[in-house]
Amino acid sequence: MMIVLLIVAVAFLLVVGVGSTVQEDARARETRHTQAVLLAALEAYHGAQHAYPPVAEAEADSSVALLRALRNEPACRQVLQRLPHEAVDEETGRSRLLDAFASPILYEPAGGLGGKKPRLTSKGHDPADPTDDIVSE
Repeated sequence: MMIVLLIVAVAFLLVVGVGSTVQEDARARETRHTQAVLLAALEAYHGAQHAYPPVAEAEADSSVALLRALRNEPACRQVLQRLPHEAVDEETGRSRLLDAFASPILYEPAGGLGGKKPRLTSKGHDPADPTDDIVSE
């Protein structure tokens, strides 16, 4: 009986370990998809305004400023409709962009590709660990 319980416990631990890895991979894929949609919206914004949306120094959450700027540009609205429903957080009283890990997406107007393109960063599964960050380039 003890051997059967041990085998069941080991099998359960394996299933839980594999399941959490699969969930994390799915969240990373959804975050990359969200970033791709946002980059397409940023390109539409750039096409209309000939610049990327700025972020004020006083703005604590760059995802709030980015979403506000993209929503205010008519060329971006159709692209933003492709965002996953969970990517826009309306619960906090101010709209902001979230990755699939429920953390704000960081926006830098001139952070990628030699400082000429915008960069979007997700802090990944562990916000304190920079090795799992998902960065658009």
